[in-house]
Amino acid sequence: MLEDIFNPSLNMFFSPRYNEDKARLYDNKVKTKLEELNHFIGNKEFVLGYLTLIDFKIAEVSYYF
Repeated sequence: MLEDIFNPSLNMFFSPRYNEDKARLYDNKVKTKLEELNHFIGNKEFVLGYLTLIDFKIAEVSYYF
């Protein structure tokens, strides 16, 4: 799921056609995946209930937003 969020986001952020790519990539793909991730994590402190590598990856990706 993180790759589905991170890869299009990275392409969008560094695109010379940002406004066009934002509508195509963020609105159609990334937004849905972010909502799914938010639903999965909810109010938990850690993704799996304890600190794992995925928590660090999510923290890193979240700085882009």
